[in-house]
Amino acid sequence: MKRLGENNFLLVGTRLFQGRSRNYYQITASGKAELKTIKKEWYSFSTKINQIMGEENE
Repeated sequence: MKRLGENNFLLVGTRLFQGRSRNYYQITASGKAELKTIKKEWYSFSTKINQIMGEENE
């Protein structure tokens, strides 16, 4: 989480709740764009693996 905040993918804040410090996170626009990229990469990777596994099972 710290690294995501350092890369400006998340806004990180701290608030007091019932006398205790709590961390709160909010995804930024660049975080949403990065997530979209990662999802596309994962879909491509998993599709290729599924094709390989399907070929082995035949």
